[in-house]
Amino acid sequence: MDQRHMTANSDFIRKVWSDEAFARDLLADPKTVLAPYGIVTADDVEIKVVCDSDKLKHICIPAAPSEGEIGEEDLFRAQGGSTAVCASFVASLVATAVGTITIVETL
Repeated sequence: MDQRHMTANSDFIRKVWSDEAFARDLLADPKTVLAPYGIVTADDVEIKVVCDSDKLKHICIPAAPSEGEIGEEDLFRAQGGSTAVCASFVASLVATAVGTITIVETL
């Protein structure tokens, strides 16, 4: 993920934090709110937006690859990355997002 993408994600999270109407719309109709940001999914794909709080935390578990699909580990190796680097990036996102709205997309 490049710096522009990371900045866009940070800007999006800041908007959710600071704009109550935007956050409310995101919870009510995530597909419509996310479309201008380039996040478009098929009609039969559901997007759920969930809110963490001090007393409630969410963990997103990605869907298992279908038979014959390449797994995450293979993808990391193919792109020249390493699991440790990706895990570090995910950990930094989680640390940044604690207590915020987390976007969960099921593919």
